[in-house]
Amino acid sequence: MKKRSKVKFADNRVIEAEGIGDVLIQRKDGGQTLIIEVLYVPTMKNNLLSTGQLLQKGFSMNLHDGTMGIFDKMQKKIPKAKISENKTF
Repeated sequence: MKKRSKVKFADNRVIEAEGIGDVLIQRKDGGQTLIIEVLYVPTMKNNLLSTGQLLQKGFSMNLHDGTMGIFDKMQKKIPKAKISENKTF
């Protein structure tokens, strides 16, 4: 879907999002999870997921030992990420 919007960061930088789409994630257990209405921001080097938006969509997060796990509504683990040097996952 072609819908332009802006993403504002904590340091007040703003970048342009060029669309919204759905992302199908292949889980390690062979299943799939769909995350709907994800912003497409081609100028970003890394993927950006908002924990607030994931919570609104029924996902949950578990933070433990420098790692964040994301779980779908059925409590199936989707991705797992380690904390980076800049304190993001």
